[in-house]
Amino acid sequence: MQIRRRLFRCVKLRTILLVALLLSGIIPLGISTVLLIRQSEDVLENAERDNLIRNAEVLSREIDGYLSSYRLHLTQLGSGLLLAPGSPAIAERLREPWVAPYLQEFLRRGIGPEGSADLLAFRVLDESGGGPLLRTGGGESLSSQGLEALDTAF
Repeated sequence: MQIRRRLFRCVKLRTILLVALLLSGIIPLGISTVLLIRQSEDVLENAERDNLIRNAEVLSREIDGYLSSYRLHLTQLGSGLLLAPGSPAIAERLREPWVAPYLQEFLRRGIGPEGSADLLAFRVLDESGGGPLLRTGGGESLSSQGLEALDTAF
């Protein structure tokens, strides 16, 4: 008992009040910090998810437009080949001397957006799989795997 009394005498009232005030401020601050950190994590995750979804939608629209442009140009190429005077048989028409330069010019101009030349090569085939293989003149050659992929696609 004696020790307790001495301890209480040494500890002044202002020290007790200071410790009590510090504890009453630090504990709620720590709890609110933990809760705010969790809430902020959720908000940031949702914002990042929304941002990624928006970016994916924009990229999807760009790719769709890009592919639509290719489809349109290739449809025009096919229509041009079919409407030109010549043999009604597609296999014979693809062997005519004007076809290869016509296709090469088409490839050189580029069929991507803004006329970009993105293709390394393309084929125009008849029903039996015959037809010219055209390559760009940029020095890039199509690998054997690329040629095999073209054959597999047919």
